[in-house]
Amino acid sequence: VFIIIHVVSLVHYIKGLLSPKCV
Repeated sequence: VFIIIHVVSLVHYIKGLLSPKCV
């Protein structure tokens, strides 16, 4: 479960880097 949460956090972090304007 903790692994899934960690992966989701990384996905949101990556999306923030790829689309800083969307943040």
